[in-house]
Order: sequence, then structure tokens, then C-alpha cells
Amino acid sequence: MNDISFRAWHNEREWMYEVTSINLKTGTLAIEYDEMSERVPMKDVTLLPFTGLYDTRGRRIYVRDIVECVYEPWDTPTIDQVHMNGGRILYGNCIAAHVFNSHEFVHVIGNALEHPERLNKNKDDEVKRHCGVCHEITLNQDWCDKCLRHSEEMRAEIQRRKAEKQKRREGRSSG
Repeated sequence: MNDISFRAWHNEREWMYEVTSINLKTGTLAIEYDEMSERVPMKDVTLLPFTGLYDTRGRRIYVRDIVECVYEPWDTPTIDQVHMNGGRILYGNCIAAHVFNSHEFVHVIGNALEHPERLNKNKDDEVKRHCGVCHEITLNQDWCDKCLRHSEEMRAEIQRRKAEKQKRREGRSSG
């Protein structure tokens, strides 16, 4: 059976809490802190689901966690946020489980809501990412140069085929 659990970021207090229960009928959830529990309206928090993934230390990885991945100990780490898109759990633009399984070290270093500065999104900084297609490491871009070139070639080919198809249609309609 899957482990379903949540953390909650309280939007006003700007604090992360463990969620002990959710009551959909009343629209509230129970959050826990300092061995105390409190019910809060769901509209006051951002719910962060557990992804089912763990880092190499055994720590649970939740949506919006910032994760550092290192392929080999001497490599420069890649740092990105875990998020959900279309029911998939992603690390940057890649399926998170694929990236995490291919790296020797995977560590949660914070959460994007608590520590946005750790995402290091400054455009002047070199940010290592994984290509959204082939998973190669790239600098400051979502796709590697090879996949980007291939994508541009595919776009040009599609445009060429559309133009040919349009010419054939025009030829049929005039003849």
C-alpha cells in the first residue's frame, strides 16, 4: 500500500507543519507542532504531498522540496525543485525517479517555500540542470544543445511538410 502523507505550508505564518489528518467535510486539517495539534482551514495552507521517493539519507521527498543531486562525488551538483505536472513527479523537467535512481547522492536541502534562495535561480549564476529529453547535464538551459538542435530541425521539417501539403491542396483546387 502507498504511504499517503502531507506537509502544510501555512501561508500567513510562513511555517511548515506536519499534517496529521484532513477533514474534507469541514475543509480543515490538523497540523502538528511542538507535540501539539491544531485544526486550520485548508484555504490557509499550501498542501505538499509526499512523492513516495526518498533521498540517499532516507529522508522523505515532498513536492516543492529542493533536492541536490550528484552523479559522482567529484561532480558539481545539480539543484532543482521537485514538483508535479500532469500527475507526474518531476525534478526540473525530468521524471524525478529516473534522475534520483541514476545519481549516487540525492539530498533534500530545503523547501522552495521556506528557502527560495536555495534554488539559485539568478540568471548570472551557472545552474546545472538535466535535459528534459535525454537527461544529460546542461548549464542554464532546460535542453542540451543536441536535443535543442534536433527540436529545431523537427520544427523546420514540420513547417516544410505543411507548406508542401498546402501547395498540393492549392494545386488540386485550381485544377
